[in-house]
Amino acid sequence: MNSYYLAEYINWPKGNRMPYGHVIEQIGDQGLVEVESEALLRNYGVYNAEFSLETKEEIKEIEKKLDPETNLYVIPESERKRRLDLTKEIVYTCDPATARDLDDALSIKDLGDGTYEIGVHIADVSYFVKEGSAIDDDARLRTTTVYLV
Repeated sequence: MNSYYLAEYINWPKGNRMPYGHVIEQIGDQGLVEVESEALLRNYGVYNAEFSLETKEEIKEIEKKLDPETNLYVIPESERKRRLDLTKEIVYTCDPATARDLDDALSIKDLGDGTYEIGVHIADVSYFVKEGSAIDDDARLRTTTVYLV
């Protein structure tokens, strides 16, 4: 069976058909979903490490604020007043069914005069993620969600 390897380039002497390198790690056998996914992520430089211990601790602190009965976060009234309330609007996620985060959405509203308002909604996590925090640092390393479908 063929395998994927992580190798370090050393040099490519002039006149040689192949470069010199050093095998650092065998990623795994081709054809296995986990191995193919890992090879793709590494090939395209997608950051895929676990969250830091500091981030996990910050998340635990946020989780302590969840309503014990519903396990949902209750947004303080002071924060609600600062924001545009769209809770009465019909807004649909456009994230795939396999998404781990539902943070992108669309809406459409008939304005009654033959025109429509199209809304593009991107989650605002600034209330939970403070600039310079461990969560912020970890998020900056990722910058996007990658779906391997």
